[in-house]
Amino acid sequence: MLFSLPVLMYHCISDFPDGLCVSPDHFEDQCRALRAAGWRGISLAEVEAYALRSRPLPRRSLLLTFDDGYLDNHVYAEPILRAYGHCGVIFPVLDRVEPAGAIRPTLEDARAGRLAVESLPVPPSPMQKDTLGYPIRVETFCNWNELRALRERGTMQAAPHSRDHGKVAVGPEFTDFLTPGPRLRSFDSLPAPQPWGMPRFKSKPSLAARAFLPAPELVELVRRIVPQEDRAAAAFLAEAENLRQLRAAVEALPGLGRLESEAENRDRLAREFALCRERFTAELGEAPTAFCWPWGRHTPEALEEAQKAGFRLFFTTRRGANPAGQGSGLRRFRVTSVPGKVLLRKVRFFASAPLAALYGLIRPYR
Repeated sequence: MLFSLPVLMYHCISDFPDGLCVSPDHFEDQCRALRAAGWRGISLAEVEAYALRSRPLPRRSLLLTFDDGYLDNHVYAEPILRAYGHCGVIFPVLDRVEPAGAIRPTLEDARAGRLAVESLPVPPSPMQKDTLGYPIRVETFCNWNELRALRERGTMQAAPHSRDHGKVAVGPEFTDFLTPGPRLRSFDSLPAPQPWGMPRFKSKPSLAARAFLPAPELVELVRRIVPQEDRAAAAFLAEAENLRQLRAAVEALPGLGRLESEAENRDRLAREFALCRERFTAELGEAPTAFCWPWGRHTPEALEEAQKAGFRLFFTTRRGANPAGQGSGLRRFRVTSVPGKVLLRKVRFFASAPLAALYGLIRPYR
């Protein structure tokens, strides 16, 4: 069998019933089953040697990755990984890493009797209500001291997952307007300014598209017409006649904005990668060489600028095969909250280069 490195993609280790969450019990069962079957979660350094220099890996090697940098990765994932002899890599979003503070307790502390499991610092649900009563998602993330502790223990290394995991508008087309309401995702924001009443432009991940820059006249017009206090904005935008007048005023503008130039795009990308690399180096003491694309997407220009900044190993959300010597786009498959024996079947499947490559052609994305 031609070997392909299975790369597993996790996000939250939490009991919250969500497609991005794997319960701590299922995660432990998965780690236990992998170890019992002879599989080992390897380090980022081993992956770099395999993917960049074609160095052979021990049989039944795999990589466990954790996107976004959630606190539960420190609280639950790291102690469980260490207990079963696995390593992993965490991909924090730079702007979401909390300032250096106290290292919060983990599952290891609870199992040692130092506190109750119920007292661990991970809320049972990320959903809260805003001042208008709308459900919004508010996640808790690791701080820099916790990321340093993960690295020092040797269990989990860290590499950037972009500055803000944001999106950019990609053109002047829109269907409705930005209004107060539920916010069920953590990473769907567009760059400021985004006042209430702005056209809701079509968007793409910020590293996967040229940005459409709203005209200052548009922003000024919207602020003049629509009240910006949350409750007043919601009431104003709930009226059909107000929406009709807003749309008419917006459509009467000579233009809603422009695409950034190639030079502006290159400059934005270069600043993104430089900032990520500089901050991670300053905080963790070592320059990162790996980068995880937000939503797994990027433009050729983004890849070029990332390589100029010093990144060499890249992770996507595409599914498929990972033969040795191909570090420009490692493929991953998302893990859900399933028993270990179910995950084990998927790992064996994605360890076969022919099967993984075929599956990647049929169903490339998660």
